[in-house]
Amino acid sequence: MHCFWPITVDADYAIRVTVKTLDFGGCEACGDLQIFDGLTISSTKLGEWTKGKPDLMSSANHVLITFKTNQFAKTDGLEVKYEIIRVVNLCPPESAENEGEIETYGFPQDYPGNMECSWKLKAPDNYVIRLTIGSVSFPKCTTPELARDYIDIYDGDNEFANKIVENFSQCSKAKNIDLVSLCPGSGLLPASTTLEKSIISPNDRDYYLGNIKCWWLIQSEAGSVIRFSVQKIDFQYCRNCACDYIQIYDGPSEQSKSSGKWCKNTADLLSSGQSMYIVMRTDTFWAYEGFKASYKAIPETNVCPESGKRVDSSGSIQSPGFPGHYEGGLFCEWKITANVGYKVHITAGTFNLQDCPRCECDKIAIYDGDSSERRALVCPMSKESDTTGTINTINYPNAYPGNLDCTWDIRGSSENTVIKLDFIPGSQFLCNKDMLRVYDSGPASEFIPFEPWCSNNLPKFIFSSGSRLNVKFQTDSKSNQNGFMATFRFIKKNAGT
Repeated sequence: MHCFWPITVDADYAIRVTVKTLDFGGCEACGDLQIFDGLTISSTKLGEWTKGKPDLMSSANHVLITFKTNQFAKTDGLEVKYEIIRVVNLCPPESAENEGEIETYGFPQDYPGNMECSWKLKAPDNYVIRLTIGSVSFPKCTTPELARDYIDIYDGDNEFANKIVENFSQCSKAKNIDLVSLCPGSGLLPASTTLEKSIISPNDRDYYLGNIKCWWLIQSEAGSVIRFSVQKIDFQYCRNCACDYIQIYDGPSEQSKSSGKWCKNTADLLSSGQSMYIVMRTDTFWAYEGFKASYKAIPETNVCPESGKRVDSSGSIQSPGFPGHYEGGLFCEWKITANVGYKVHITAGTFNLQDCPRCECDKIAIYDGDSSERRALVCPMSKESDTTGTINTINYPNAYPGNLDCTWDIRGSSENTVIKLDFIPGSQFLCNKDMLRVYDSGPASEFIPFEPWCSNNLPKFIFSSGSRLNVKFQTDSKSNQNGFMATFRFIKKNAGT
């Protein structure tokens, strides 16, 4: 048996189809029910069923129902109820007053499937809109992205406006919505090289609201990059900033490379190009202050001064903004080339970087060649405070490379200080091939050498006689030793250890 029921109603009506009974006697291969959003089987198929009780709405004034069984079906058959509904009543209109309610068709009764409703809420000039959704009752889902029934909210009058709530559904982590309609300055923001501008989070009575998404796209002119500084930030804290946060992308969209998430710590970043994309997300309604940030365009020539290839017989290089603080997110590269028959000698003058274990934060790398694929030449030194610091061989406590010639110049800030150098136990370097030498600054500022050491006669500590020590470590071409580490401390003369 194969039955067809085409249904047509007046043009300003739609058709609600409710299946009351659908029974194939437990034999799912014995037939099916199909409903089409039109008068032919080439129309959009709203669904195909062998069991269940679907409840659907047509998108226009036509619907086609087909019912098919084979000779094996022993069934109670099919019972379908349909009703016609004025199109203007499908999505109950919003109130024109200063406050009101919007709801799904038939609320609090079940709404039909295949519905798409839009409501435009408009406030008078100089007003914004506050929207509160206490709870929803939608079909179950596993993730918001896979939800078939959901709510999207836009901060504007069309679907091209900023989407501040996306896929709010039965499986959303947040179970309610309470938001205002405005993300201050949200959208495209031009960055200026002469004027520093600001971004602030959308606040209500000094605190941000829950369940919102705001975005800002900052763009600079050709030949400049963007400095973005988060000066104040206070979000609900969850591990890895999983709850409320701002996320910064090095590019024009969320598909660009992420520079990270922030919820409690300030940030100071530079873009690699002419755009930076900022997203603020909140998922619960807690009373926190949000964030304030500034942005400004910086000429590319000011980012890494004199970067590129250097062929001068002498010169200097420095970090951006020196002697002031440098920005985060920098990557500067200098290639220094000597004339034939010459070598390059590099002396570190002022050296003050953010210090983290194993140089995971900020670092300088020097390579013996024309690319980062060549052998590293850095002789690590860190200054933990104004009075203490550390020196160590490359890769310590792992094996250091061969052909090292490292020099550390340790200087106190006052002539009234001496230096205590403590060698960490466990140092290893080859006594017959590798050598550690320390030179003391004498009374007349000349360097007086201590005796040369290797790891089997290394002292526990030494003191300088003045405010300066010079440490040299030289190796041959091969090594499988771990090298050494030493800590230094500046001590006022006659102050004891």
